[in-house]
Amino acid sequence: MAITFLQAKKRQRYLVLTLALAIFVILIIVWQGFLKGKEAPEKTLTPLLAPEKVLIDWQTLKDPRVAALQTFEQILPFEGEVSRRENPFIPY
Repeated sequence: MAITFLQAKKRQRYLVLTLALAIFVILIIVWQGFLKGKEAPEKTLTPLLAPEKVLIDWQTLKDPRVAALQTFEQILPFEGEVSRRENPFIPY
């Protein structure tokens, strides 16, 4: 019985040390992440570039290939009876 008591005490000591180490690691992580002061962001020293000017080439619209394009015909609504099923999700 004395042997099991000593083994249990040794095991409990290892568990306490492991728990203390885990708490210590968690406290370090919390201190580094939340409690440490945030540093001010550095100001950028590079000047901002002006956006490039957009040039539209209107001569493209005068191209004969563009002039040969045809517009779509207007799609007329369906005339007639539509056969509908009561439940469209069941198989035939």
